[in-house]
Amino acid sequence: MKTYLCLVCHEPLKQPPGWLNVFQSRPPLLCTGCRDLLEPAAGERCSICGHPDVIKRCSDCAVREKRNRFPPVVHRSLYTYNPFMKDLISQFKYRGDAELSLIFADDLFKLARREFPGFHTAVPIPLHPTRLWERGFNQASLLGQKFPAEELLIRDGLSTKQSKSSGKDRRDNAEGAFMLKHPADWSEKHILLIDDIYTTGSTIEAAALPFWEAGALRVSAVTAARALKKAPL
Repeated sequence: MKTYLCLVCHEPLKQPPGWLNVFQSRPPLLCTGCRDLLEPAAGERCSICGHPDVIKRCSDCAVREKRNRFPPVVHRSLYTYNPFMKDLISQFKYRGDAELSLIFADDLFKLARREFPGFHTAVPIPLHPTRLWERGFNQASLLGQKFPAEELLIRDGLSTKQSKSSGKDRRDNAEGAFMLKHPADWSEKHILLIDDIYTTGSTIEAAALPFWEAGALRVSAVTAARALKKAPL
């Protein structure tokens, strides 16, 4: 029998009895210990951005709704961005372990179908070409591998890495950063954006803007992880 290793800690995975293996479509990806360190994004959440421990709407979304010309982008995430998830995303994005996308791809597609049924197309949020060349892959595209996804956006402008930016800097960096590859009419369409982490929402809001301007009826988003504010809302 082939021995499979956990994608994170590389320890051998315990296999179910042989007759159960017949019904498995794929080998397990994580050991029980690593799987238990993932913190599902569950419980009371902001109805817009998905921040936990909020009834109806968080303060950030209330401010953003007053500031923006278009409706808010409703977002849902698989997991909370805890220390284990931080290390996992870092290994995935910055150490080139693209195979880790498999941990999230299936569940992200299931989340999208459950929370946003009937979306017309899924769009991975792109990297700037220079960043794509440095990394070798776009993490959002890999996370969206189970979707009928289309690369409809281009990123215009190379900024400081968002992971090292403050909330205001993230907004400034993201503003005007995206445009449609080709002019199109998205009237009455529901667009679903895909990314790895939701932090302040600035990147997702900026990526949604070209679709709003092209007449989209609705723009939603799913991510693998949701970062938390340090201070209570």
